[in-house]
Amino acid sequence: MLFPELHASVEWSLGFKSLDKELARLGGGSRSGRSGNKGTLFVDKLMSVYGRDGKDMLVLVHVEIQAQTHDGFARRMFEYYTRIFSKHLTPVVSLAVLADTDLNWRPSEYELRFGGCRARLDFPVAKLMDFRGRDEELLASPNRFAIVVFAYLKARESEGDHDLMFEWKLELSKRLSTKSEMEQVGLIQFFDALFPLPGELDEHFWHTFSTSEEGRSMAYVTSLERISIKKGRLEAAQESILEALEVRFGAVSPELRTRIDQITEVEACKSLHRRAISAATLDDFAVQLETG
Repeated sequence: MLFPELHASVEWSLGFKSLDKELARLGGGSRSGRSGNKGTLFVDKLMSVYGRDGKDMLVLVHVEIQAQTHDGFARRMFEYYTRIFSKHLTPVVSLAVLADTDLNWRPSEYELRFGGCRARLDFPVAKLMDFRGRDEELLASPNRFAIVVFAYLKARESEGDHDLMFEWKLELSKRLSTKSEMEQVGLIQFFDALFPLPGELDEHFWHTFSTSEEGRSMAYVTSLERISIKKGRLEAAQESILEALEVRFGAVSPELRTRIDQITEVEACKSLHRRAISAATLDDFAVQLETG
């Protein structure tokens, strides 16, 4: 969908292999990808596929997903390209998916030139904002990535408007009823990160969705994901308390860590995070924790 020429040149019947762990060792991998640094939505991917031109040829496809403009982005693409090539000595295709809102920012090349020597990388770029105004096309597309692009655009449009975010999150979640369980799980997690709702509205969303006709048909998947998502949020909230305490007061005792781990509500963690920031001493925070 984003890179049709590359898609047509790959022999998909031979499968593909994820090399994300290797990318992490090379210095890439998981990075914050949401506008405003509000959590991680995107990671860089490294996969091996086979080209149609020569079935014995292994092609490494390195995909960068960038959510904000960054002056060093093109250089990073060049660095990863050279590291991957140096390790495998096989053709490398570096792709950039730009998820920022600056329509004029389209880095597509990086060049080094000195003393008569030159090294240059030109890489294909897909700008998600270019799909604005193509809602019908995206919703009708059989391409699995179309709903991801559509959701991204609606998240950008509704940013800061919780009611509108609720509506789009509900509409998009209902559309998953015809997809496989694996796709449902991945996309529910993606929508939850893309459309973060405050506590009560989030509870209202899950109730509305799980009692809808579409939600009932996905009851097993949605119940598991709701538990998983809630657990992930709780762990993140607990960690934010510990980070605030460690930054302000140094090491936190195992006993206090255990007490924080016993908190079962995200909202309670948010309140304690504020106390961790304002408490005069670590003992003062511990007293507030015990008194509620």
